[in-house]
Amino acid sequence: DMHGMIKGRYKLGVAHIFPTNDEVGEFSKSRFKPLIANNKTFIGKYVKDQKGGTDTTSLKKVCSAFLYLRGARLSQKIGDSAESTSSKTAGFSVDKCVFDEVDYMDVDVIEKYKGRMGESPHKREVYLGNPSHEDFGIDLIFKQSDQRYWFRRCSCGHWTCAEKSFPECVKIRSDGTGYIGCDKCGKELPMWAGEGSAEWVADFPEKTKFMSGYMGSQLMSPRVDPAEILEDYVNPPFGNLADVYRLRLGRAYSAREDKLRITDVLANCGNDSQATKHSGPCAMGVDVGKEYHATIIGIKTGRERYEIIKTCKAKGFQEVTDLARRYNVKSDVADIGPYYEAARKYQKNSGHKTFL
Repeated sequence: DMHGMIKGRYKLGVAHIFPTNDEVGEFSKSRFKPLIANNKTFIGKYVKDQKGGTDTTSLKKVCSAFLYLRGARLSQKIGDSAESTSSKTAGFSVDKCVFDEVDYMDVDVIEKYKGRMGESPHKREVYLGNPSHEDFGIDLIFKQSDQRYWFRRCSCGHWTCAEKSFPECVKIRSDGTGYIGCDKCGKELPMWAGEGSAEWVADFPEKTKFMSGYMGSQLMSPRVDPAEILEDYVNPPFGNLADVYRLRLGRAYSAREDKLRITDVLANCGNDSQATKHSGPCAMGVDVGKEYHATIIGIKTGRERYEIIKTCKAKGFQEVTDLARRYNVKSDVADIGPYYEAARKYQKNSGHKTFL
């Protein structure tokens, strides 16, 4: 970020977004100020606020551009609507947005900040964070990228990725400490031993033009003993395996009871075709999208049992209304955004209980 503004690439500036304003203040005091103080010649001389100092918590002037440090909470309402916003997401333009700890941010706020890059010729997006649940936040974003992993080259010619081959890659010395060993011959492999010793390798290079993604873990740190990570993996502290996956291994983790898995869905599928209509009473869920609205209709078949009788793509709320009447829907849940006015109009005219 700093280099791009100092060299004039990001003339409009950069927005670095944190989950809350508390993180903004902590970052400014613990990271940014020491960076400037310890690098006055190479960086500090380029950083000034509008008054000539370097002590503005949320706004830094770097050469002719600005670094905006902002929180991601939408705490304000627009009129009588249910839509949340924040004045912090408006009134400026940038070339690049960095979303730090993206799992703790609402999708709406991310989209609002991305809108600040409308005037930029670059429109760079960066997402950072420890993963939390599978297929959510940073894990979902990473899966859309080319998915790069750190591979180490052994003298035997074999390439090993600790993140992919854990726990087998962890070898134990006679003194009890651990190291990352070659998958083929077991020889110790440092993270980096000079040019040609290691490199990032993409699982899906065809996605590189769209998005580059990098997966890191404590297995890459020379300050962390791999034997300690292995011990925590085998015997999770306080039984908390989730934190071992997320913080130690850099992997998303969802307990079985917290995640709907493909195998669970298939196990409940039958050979019946979808119903073309139903006498009801039915319930409906609507996932609002730009091109179509994904719609699911179901009925209650027992005290704790439900059956999906229809899934389809509806082209607009009018088609959703027609489906509700055909299947005698008595209640439904639909996204209020991004088409707030249309969603409220649908709620008003649906003829049944509609929750937005």
